[in-house]
Amino acid sequence: MSKRFNELVTEALEVERELRVLTPGRASLRCFIAECLARAGATYEEVEAVKARLADPAFERQSGTGAYVRHLTREVAGGRFAEPPAKERIGRMYWKQKDEALLELGGQAAKLFLLWVISAEQTYQQKPDVFGTVEDLAAHKARIAELETKRAELHGRFPSTWGHDDLHIGKITSDGAALITFAKAPDEVPVHPPATAGERLVDYLLAQEVMPGEAKAA
Repeated sequence: MSKRFNELVTEALEVERELRVLTPGRASLRCFIAECLARAGATYEEVEAVKARLADPAFERQSGTGAYVRHLTREVAGGRFAEPPAKERIGRMYWKQKDEALLELGGQAAKLFLLWVISAEQTYQQKPDVFGTVEDLAAHKARIAELETKRAELHGRFPSTWGHDDLHIGKITSDGAALITFAKAPDEVPVHPPATAGERLVDYLLAQEVMPGEAKAA
């Protein structure tokens, strides 16, 4: 097996492993709250003010704000949101309680993010595992984009990198044909079509791993 091809496969495996760890990424509670406040253009003091109103049982029970928070908490607890929605989308997410809650918040759609903070905190008290470990969404997404670009570049190099020593020739059939596969995956991963060979070989090798980070010897 050629050193050049082996190094390419090793690098492609490392990139794919990291991508699979990062994708999908879920915001931590702290990150989720920070993103909500940034999208609302608000401070946590404004969240506290809404909490103070919701502390009144009558308001919490009868208001659109209270109904919106209860509904949203169920949605967040169900794992539907890995991060808060985009700012331009928040006003278009129609739940029957939204319009009344919006009026109670002063009419600015972005202020609905204050209720997302409250729902996130309530969810965390009951189901902390709904949140992930991502502390910086922008950096996280940038890293994923970087890895996806690297993966495409590595996979594109497969057809021009493998040599005869990297291939396994299967048994010749009665019609004189033989299945050509990779020596790292004999009789399992065909080299054709070459455009997807890298992707298929990496997927196969990762599926054969005994434990994360340790692949079976070829």
